[in-house]
Amino acid sequence: MLFRSEHVIAAASGGSDTQPMVAAWMRSENGWVSTGTLDSSLEGQSGFGSSLDMGAGRVAVGASMADGRKGAVEVFAFDGGWTSEAVVSLDTGRDGDMLGASIILEEAHMVVGMPGHDARKGAAGVLFRDDSGAWRYQYKLEPFDSRGNELFGQSLAFDGSTVWV
Repeated sequence: MLFRSEHVIAAASGGSDTQPMVAAWMRSENGWVSTGTLDSSLEGQSGFGSSLDMGAGRVAVGASMADGRKGAVEVFAFDGGWTSEAVVSLDTGRDGDMLGASIILEEAHMVVGMPGHDARKGAAGVLFRDDSGAWRYQYKLEPFDSRGNELFGQSLAFDGSTVWV
């Protein structure tokens, strides 16, 4: 669940025969009002909703099990309702990377955890939103000294100037 000023976003993981769901509410004078669901364009058991973050009128929703566990992040924009704006994946992604296991969304930058990357050593991808609105991969954060199975990128934190992985 994610709470940001006037919005609450909550994910339900789904099951073997049901799709995951992400629902949203907005604070009003009369309490909390539903602003609908964020419907994924990803198919199958993608893990949609495995992580959430919100910034600048957008919500980033992790789908760490999408496409052979390569993972993906779907970005939605709010303008009275939620619209899918982009599905972010990495051209260099490999099965098991689990892109989207964790997310930080801050204005035009996004840090996305990939704990399964490189024999589960893990990594975090840094992306930026260019002038055309497309999310572009910038660089990768990796552990300094890793033997594998650390799952670096499973959790992320941000305080406005520093990212902790």
